[in-house]
Amino acid sequence: MIQVGRHNIGPGKAPFVIAEVGSNWHNIEECFKSIDAAHKCGASAVKFQAFTFGALYGMGKSMMPPTYNGKDYEMPMDWIPQLKNRADSVGIEFMCTAFDANTMRAIDPYVNAHKIASGDINYVELLESAARMRKPVFVSTGGTTEGGICLAMSMLSGVSVILNYCVAAYPAKDANLFVIDELKKIVPVVGFSDHSTNFTYLPLAAIKLHG
Repeated sequence: MIQVGRHNIGPGKAPFVIAEVGSNWHNIEECFKSIDAAHKCGASAVKFQAFTFGALYGMGKSMMPPTYNGKDYEMPMDWIPQLKNRADSVGIEFMCTAFDANTMRAIDPYVNAHKIASGDINYVELLESAARMRKPVFVSTGGTTEGGICLAMSMLSGVSVILNYCVAAYPAKDANLFVIDELKKIVPVVGFSDHSTNFTYLPLAAIKLHG
């Protein structure tokens, strides 16, 4: 069993449902509304993304198309405590995915667990940062191999890890939920990160099949 805030996550416990907001917002008021909606829908947690253009894409902005303004999608860091306060006020767990070590350190005071995106599962500096935080870590497995997962696990030794099976396609057209059984051979607590357009069938099937 793994504790995240007031939630106990593991076999026999109620599903821990994360409502993903990500970077789908235009202003902080939309973020507040998303938090309220996630709570109203019964989600356990609401999750955003925090990144800088350079950290996310690994290149200077000058190398991107001139019409793309990365700043439009970067969450201002002074929003983080405000979003945390809003989540606390309605009674939902606040989460935020960081894409670089500096951002992870900045959001650490406001989260009870960290999240590693599929594309960063072997990002050494980020994994080392997460390990130093000594908090539970959700790790998405899309687009990697068993060896890549085991490497990440070795770097996160000493902290509780929840592996999230997912298919790194947007939208994902196929998902083999029996992979969850294989991931349970690595860690006892495994989740499912759904990228499909059917937001009811696959999550419910994952709960039914794997608890």
